[in-house]
Amino acid sequence: MAKLDQLREELDSLITQFADESERHKRLYRGLRYTTLILTGTATALASIALTSGSAAKSLNVAVVIATVLSSAITAVEAIRKPAELWILERSTLHALSDLKRGVNYRIADGESKLDPDVVFEQVEEILNSAQQDWVRKVRHTGEGERR
Repeated sequence: MAKLDQLREELDSLITQFADESERHKRLYRGLRYTTLILTGTATALASIALTSGSAAKSLNVAVVIATVLSSAITAVEAIRKPAELWILERSTLHALSDLKRGVNYRIADGESKLDPDVVFEQVEEILNSAQQDWVRKVRHTGEGERR
């Protein structure tokens, strides 16, 4: 039973880790997207105002360029870091680990003595290896990505 207890603790730890990481990447993704949206809208509004503002047009045009450059830089950061893809991958892995934990808890509650901790360990390893391979494929496909 010691192996099983250790495995359940490891599952809890992995579930917490993937929940935290997926939340972090979700916030990063949304923050980058919203910031890009705001900067793009600001650049558009400033450009429109610059058309009708004779004396302030030069300053407004500089502000448009700055907002556009910042928007482009944020988009580039998003393309390199890939927070949306990481968020999805981490959520999928989190759900797979949670499903496995639920199955283990169900079998234990039922008093099933045939639950082999080594088989469950292999399932955990398979889930983690699959997630890693998915990420490597994404990084190799584009040549970029966040290093873990």
